[in-house]
Amino acid sequence: LTPTSIPTPILTSPRTNQEVALSALYHSTAGSAWIQNWGWFTGAACSGSSFWAGVNCSGGEVVNLILPYNNLVGSLPTELGLLTSIT
Repeated sequence: LTPTSIPTPILTSPRTNQEVALSALYHSTAGSAWIQNWGWFTGAACSGSSFWAGVNCSGGEVVNLILPYNNLVGSLPTELGLLTSIT
């Protein structure tokens, strides 16, 4: 993995480690150009009241990311290591 410079994400609530990691992924892989990017940053990840496309949660934790054929371009950020419940 190549560390990348991450722009400040657009989140209105205090960020969890999961949201830091997901924001870093979004920004370092051109998330605004993804084919399916709906729901990202519309609420807290894994809160139950919002859904981020490609992010699967269980018990309030990100457990996997499913983003095939989604036009990701760039480097994977080191912040993905903050997703400690990923399987």
